Amino acid sequence: AFPVSEGVNTKWAVENEQDMAYYEVERSRSAITWEFVGKRPSQGNSSNIKNYELLDPNPYRGAPYYRLKQVDLIHQHYFSNVVSVFLNEDGTLVQV
Repeated sequence: AFPVSEGVNTKWAVENEQDMAYYEVERSRSAITWEFVGKRPSQGNSSNIKNYELLDPNPYRGAPYYRLKQVDLIHQHYFSNVVSVFLNEDGTLVQV
């Protein structure tokens, strides 16, 4: 995740994508309770690198946390590592 003028942009790449249904981006103020931001469908099975992106146009101020939830075709899910960005109260965006 990284700050952009429109909010916080999340990007990820998947290599050897197999049997994934979709990806969800989640955000949190505390890294304990998570909120849905958006969803991207899988691009299908492939041994090539697939790139994904999702914008959070209304990020939390301060230091919000982001993670990726990967959901496969049988609805099992897996979480990525957690990352954060810093959003100043005056609206300027600085990556942590």
